[in-house]
Amino acid sequence: MQPLPTRPKRPGDGVPMTDYAGIMAEIDIRTWVEQKGVKEVWLFAYHGGVVGLWESNMSSPHGDVSNSDRDPADLPVLSRTYTVYHYNYQRDVGEAVENHAHQIEHLLNYVDGRDVTPPEKWPDLPGQTPDQLVALHGRLGLYREQQNQPGRTVRPLTECLKSSMGILPMCPTGVSPVER
Repeated sequence: MQPLPTRPKRPGDGVPMTDYAGIMAEIDIRTWVEQKGVKEVWLFAYHGGVVGLWESNMSSPHGDVSNSDRDPADLPVLSRTYTVYHYNYQRDVGEAVENHAHQIEHLLNYVDGRDVTPPEKWPDLPGQTPDQLVALHGRLGLYREQQNQPGRTVRPLTECLKSSMGILPMCPTGVSPVER
């Protein structure tokens, strides 16, 4: 076991940031990803505001879609995609699962177009208004705010949309699409 390596602080950094590129160089990530087919790297380390970390950090020849600042130089870019998950060993399994859930949210946001749509155009998340061209079928909620969570006041889980774009998600049995 050794101390978590950090990179020099940059303007705006409150604490030193984990040196992910240095860690990947030390473990020869290229061999693991390109020759052995590894798709995820799991780091277990401390946090507590002493060292900055990303819950998930992706590297891909197609770009970085992750729960990070998406710095294109903080991980080696290889011929295959891989994701680094940084777990805080001071916390429980639920927080580790949350790292993966937030990574999935970022991937789905990218696919839905939210990455290129300004947040002020996201009224009533989860799910958007029909005049937007993103995530018209985005009704499953977010990790921390599930659609059918008690006390939620957003649209019910059983709502289905029929949009002018022809997107018609599958509706539960006995529920008709709703024109919006």
